[in-house]
Amino acid sequence: MTSTRAAAAVELIHAYSLVHDDLPCMDDDVLRRGKPSCHVAFGEAIALLAGDALQSLAFEVLARARRRREPARADRACSRRRPADRGMAGGQAIDLTTVGETLALNELERMHALKTGALIRAAVRLGAGCGRPMSRRRERRARPLRVGHRARLSRLSTTYSMSKARR
Repeated sequence: MTSTRAAAAVELIHAYSLVHDDLPCMDDDVLRRGKPSCHVAFGEAIALLAGDALQSLAFEVLARARRRREPARADRACSRRRPADRGMAGGQAIDLTTVGETLALNELERMHALKTGALIRAAVRLGAGCGRPMSRRRERRARPLRVGHRARLSRLSTTYSMSKARR
């Protein structure tokens, strides 16, 4: 698998997560980077389908690598999916079920570790998988990336609980 395929797959998953996160049933954001969110521009049903298509396409990009040259690496990349409760969907579930509540810093960190952290870990694993097998040392290097948000999260925790209370 090439690093370009791995990067494309990660970006497709990232785009899917943003489209779904903006939906009315999630965060109901009407703007994304200063432009109308997908569901505002095209309708909720089309936005849902677009997000689903982006996610499927990410795995298709990885699967194409299998058909070409490196089936073992592509198989490893595709099989690293985690149960939804321990990844992006699990983080979003925490977000949705705690609306109006104040989260402790460790709960906020866990939520973001599942949401953003899952995507960062996948990017590190896929990138490393394009070279040689993933070592425990490289795996540990991915952790500070998500932990690096801690200082920012501690500042945001008050703002976050206040914004959730307004929903």
